[in-house]
Amino acid sequence: MKICQFLCTVFLAIALTGFIASAQAESKPSSQGRLRVGTWNLLNLFDNYDNPLKPDERTAPKSVADLRAMAQVIDRMNVDVLGVEEVENRSVLERLNRHLKRPFLHIELMEGNDFRGIDVGVMSRLPIVRSMSHRLRPLAQEHRFSRDFPVFRIRLSKTETFDLGVVHLKSKRGKKARSDGWRKAEADEIARIAKNRSKDVGNLGLVVVGDFNDYKKSAPLANLMAGMIDHTLSIPEKERFTFIYRGKGEQIDFILSTPGMKSLSAQIIRDTDFVSDHFPVIVEFQVPSKVLRPEVPQGRVFANPKRPVIEATDLKTLKINLLKEVEVVGTVAKIFRPKGGRTAIINFHQDYKRALAAFIPKNAISKFPNLDDLVGKKIRIRGPISKHKRVFQIVVNRVEQILR
Repeated sequence: MKICQFLCTVFLAIALTGFIASAQAESKPSSQGRLRVGTWNLLNLFDNYDNPLKPDERTAPKSVADLRAMAQVIDRMNVDVLGVEEVENRSVLERLNRHLKRPFLHIELMEGNDFRGIDVGVMSRLPIVRSMSHRLRPLAQEHRFSRDFPVFRIRLSKTETFDLGVVHLKSKRGKKARSDGWRKAEADEIARIAKNRSKDVGNLGLVVVGDFNDYKKSAPLANLMAGMIDHTLSIPEKERFTFIYRGKGEQIDFILSTPGMKSLSAQIIRDTDFVSDHFPVIVEFQVPSKVLRPEVPQGRVFANPKRPVIEATDLKTLKINLLKEVEVVGTVAKIFRPKGGRTAIINFHQDYKRALAAFIPKNAISKFPNLDDLVGKKIRIRGPISKHKRVFQIVVNRVEQILR
């Protein structure tokens, strides 16, 4: 018995030592001269806590079901470095990372200028050796970057680094002249930064990824596109869309680089199950020497969280649990279909203001063909509580969020 206990202790010590080493030490090169870089707008990746300085309570956090679906997409991307947009803070990005089968070892995000609190960041399997913000950089027409343009220096090997800039340019909301002018100011400044970094840049160059909120041939992006290489051009033009607007595919997400970086392939992932309104973009670059990738342990499977159970008409308790993941119970009073049926709302009271509502967005509506069958039945809705026009709601993107 004592011998068995001794052997078990030795085995456990060896296993733990191996786990720590695999998470920290560099392994033998697993790929020769190839670097996979991706970008994805994660569509309001918000946490479950109220930031009193930002109007975040109006944005629904991702449900646990959404986080799991998003993690599956990122696992399939299998990139070395992923630039991400529309993230509230580093903590929620780390939370998403914990759901991955192969978590990233390095997560970085810096606070930007956005009034809602959405920022850009990076998830990397390779060491991030420097982060530089341009949040306070003055732009033309008295603008600053609407979010930020952080540049991260990433080490590929003992002798090679490259810089990754992540963008989320000004949206087209508001007056066209103002939004175009602001976006042009941002793009022109990025072009200047790229041009002037020749003496202070990762020795392989600068890669710029993200959501540009405009087309390649648009006037606001003209100077930037003229001075950089667009590595998505190898994708057939008809398949090059990353966003769907009014039923039409458009490309507004790009992976660019300074001249000199050679790409081997590019890809846009379509099968994302609508966890975002953007499609991820991946480019595989050829680099001069082998990339040293640290081995990482497998991620752990998360059990379903303990959710408070709340009656749909209990407005007081709903308010206390605002932004938290909960399970709401109620009898369906009616199904309301605004905007010609492109979306749907499950109401638990004839007066919608007196109970929580479950909102099904247009990207998910096709998953729920028999909503009218729920009327008069008691159901449970799982997800985080947000607030829309003074009404508590849970956004339902997945079938498993509704329990009958």
